[in-house]
Amino acid sequence: MTSMFISYRRQDSGPSARYIAAECAHRFGGKSIFIDTDSIRMGDHWGDKINDALRDASILIAIIGPNWLRAHDEHGRRRIDNESDWVRNEVLHGLSSSAHVIPVLVQGARPMEKESLPDALAGLARIQNYEISDAHCKRDMQVLFKVLEGHGLSPLKRRVKNIYPAALDKSSSLTELEINQCLKELPDWELRESSEEGDSGTVELKELHRNYAFHSFDDCVHFMTTASRVISKMDHHPRWENLWINLNVYLTTWDIGSTLSYKDVRLAKYLDELFNNYKKSETV
Repeated sequence: MTSMFISYRRQDSGPSARYIAAECAHRFGGKSIFIDTDSIRMGDHWGDKINDALRDASILIAIIGPNWLRAHDEHGRRRIDNESDWVRNEVLHGLSSSAHVIPVLVQGARPMEKESLPDALAGLARIQNYEISDAHCKRDMQVLFKVLEGHGLSPLKRRVKNIYPAALDKSSSLTELEINQCLKELPDWELRESSEEGDSGTVELKELHRNYAFHSFDDCVHFMTTASRVISKMDHHPRWENLWINLNVYLTTWDIGSTLSYKDVRLAKYLDELFNNYKKSETV
C-alpha cells in the first residue's frame, strides 16, 4: 500500500504540518499518512516507529517553514548540520531511497539553495518544491492531492451511515447553471463532487467547501459558537472540521440527495459576512 511520511520541525512548522496531515488523512485515510504526533502512541519506541515508517513510505513530504534551516541547538549550531538530527536523517533517507520526496514550503518559506544545505542534502535543492500559502491553503491542498494521487495514493471511499432522520426538506436542487452563477458570487468557495458507499449503494455528493483561516484559536472557536446560533435558526447544519486556527466548512442539502440548494448558498454568504468581522478586528 502506498504510504506517506510527513517530516517537519515542530518549532518551525508544527501547526502547518498537522493541518496538512489532517487534510491528507481525510482524503486518503489515516493509515496512509504518518506524522509523529498522531502515529506514535504512548509506550511505543519513538525511534523504531520513525525508522519503520520511513522504510515503508513511498512518499516523503518535507515540510519547510521559514526557520527550517536556521533552527539551532543550545550552542548556536544549526541542527541541519548535525548528523544525529532527526529531520536531516528523515530527508536523507528519502533522497537515498526510491521514495518520492516533495519539499512543501509553508508560512512564506523560500526555496532551498544548494549552498545553504549540507552536502548530504544538496539533492533537495534540485527537487521542484511546492508552496502552500496561508491565503490559498484550500486551493493549494487540492493541487497537492492531485500530485499525491499521481504518486499512487488513492482517495478514501467513505461509507455513508444512516444516522440522519427521515428527509423533510423539500428545497429544489440547483441546476449546473445556477451552481456556476452562485460560485461567481462566492469566490472563496469551491464545488466538491465525490462518491461514497451507502447502505443502498453508491451515493453521489455535491458540497460547497471553504477553509477559513483565523488569527487565533480563540477567534475560530468564537466564530463557530456565534455562527451556531444562526445555523440552528436556519435549521441547516454544515459539516465542519476545526484544526487549530483553520476551519473547513462543507455545505450540502442532505434531505434532497446530498446536493446543493439555495439554503447552502444563503448559509455560505452568512458565514462569509460573519468572517469579515474577524478579519476587521485585527486591523483596528
